[in-house]
Amino acid sequence: MKKITSLLLFVIIIIIFAGSVNASEFDVKCDERKCTPSNAGKFFDKEVLWYPTYSEMNRVTITNKGDVDQFIGHRAFNIAPSSNQVEISEVLDLVIIRESVSKVVWKSTLKDFYKTDEAVLGVLGPGKTDSFTYTITMNKDAGNQYQGKSTQFDLMFGFFMPTVTPTPTLTPTPSPISTITPTPGPTTLNSRDLETSDKTVGEVQGVSDTRKMGGLIETLKFNSIEIYEKFIAMTRLPTPIRISGGIQNDNIDAVSQYTYSDRGNNYFLPILLGVFIAPWIFFGYIKFRLKK
Repeated sequence: MKKITSLLLFVIIIIIFAGSVNASEFDVKCDERKCTPSNAGKFFDKEVLWYPTYSEMNRVTITNKGDVDQFIGHRAFNIAPSSNQVEISEVLDLVIIRESVSKVVWKSTLKDFYKTDEAVLGVLGPGKTDSFTYTITMNKDAGNQYQGKSTQFDLMFGFFMPTVTPTPTLTPTPSPISTITPTPGPTTLNSRDLETSDKTVGEVQGVSDTRKMGGLIETLKFNSIEIYEKFIAMTRLPTPIRISGGIQNDNIDAVSQYTYSDRGNNYFLPILLGVFIAPWIFFGYIKFRLKK
């Protein structure tokens, strides 16, 4: 019975760890002139075998070594492939969470992220540190047409010098002094996409500092026609960042065989493990009974 218990424990451990999210850490220190990453390496491993529901998470921790508040921003560039064919980026969902406020500051498909110009993720005060988690998940409903597909991009991350002004909401009052009410709003897409784009793509749920800024508006609204001029400090994390999407047709193994045939649920790993391990449990039990 001891042997059977060990086998069952082995199955349970594998099932628990099979659904875990792969994660890595990147630390970035920025001043008014440059950003310096403390470690190098690929943001995502290009050799990873992606399948529906698979996720990878990377945490970027940024420190403002300067003496003034800075806008934190990001953008994708060096994007490949750039064709209009079936792109796996349309079934890869990107979610970015600002950890200091536990708030989603970006949510879109990777394809929509590619269309976006420089976007503000928040404001960081002097001497302050904050972290942003980038999680990319392959949509559970992705079909066989994405087999063998891949996508690649570089991520530019750092401080912006945006052409931006607050858009206050004025509250009518008899007093000659207006009351300014902070208005949350999205950083929007590139102006070339404004007529056809979904206005909710890449919506920032609230741009705020990690501390209380006395006398300053903590939440700003950015007009859709505003394009950010340049980075004053930036880093690439790292170059290139690659995502291998889909299942290679010539990669014949248990995972690739199962991936798209049973898409839409999360039961494939237990089933797959059961097929291989159940016979061992069965014959172990028979052997145990015969010994008695």
